[in-house]
Amino acid sequence: MFRSKTRDIIVPQSEHAQLAGIIALLWGNDKFDRPDFNFDSFVMGVALHDFGHGYFDTHEIGAMEDDLSYKVDSSLVNVKLPNPIADVVAHFHILRLLKNYSHWSDLIDKCEECILNGIKLSSISREKYIWADKITEFCDFLSFEFCFDKPSVRICEVSPKRANNKTVSVRFKFDGDETVNIDPWPLKVNSYQGYILGYASNGYPNNLEPIVRKYVLLPG
Repeated sequence: MFRSKTRDIIVPQSEHAQLAGIIALLWGNDKFDRPDFNFDSFVMGVALHDFGHGYFDTHEIGAMEDDLSYKVDSSLVNVKLPNPIADVVAHFHILRLLKNYSHWSDLIDKCEECILNGIKLSSISREKYIWADKITEFCDFLSFEFCFDKPSVRICEVSPKRANNKTVSVRFKFDGDETVNIDPWPLKVNSYQGYILGYASNGYPNNLEPIVRKYVLLPG
């Protein structure tokens, strides 16, 4: 779960993942390609990348002790999505997080095993999944910053064209309220408005008081 840095609001991992999936669904225009495999399956993988947390999780990002962190990471690694492409997309995301932010070598090995099995089932090359994972990372980071509910700026390296791995720096700026500006613009629409649900932190998750978190994605 994400505890707001500015208000008494909690956003569960499920809502964070939904926002990431929406950004993935909107991805692609004449300057930014979509992945070179089934797009609906890609979107599913991004939208379900945190499926192991459950819906109203109590695993606070940035505040977990090692024992709980290992348990949570294990649950993410051990989730198996029925769609093999979506499963590999989700596990590449998990693998990246494990390599960057943890020291659980056994979980890294298990995640690699899941990916290898999924690659065999899907008959899609590892290179194509790695290319697509840069998009997954962008979607995750944008949603991540929005859910923490404070002004932020982040730059992600994304490969715009499937023909090569050359990257461009895509910058997004969140104003801490509703607006996220993205430059250069990688989405198929000119702008997008939506919402996710947060909940009043007092009483979560046993006494849920929903709070609408509106967002606006804009170029610039």
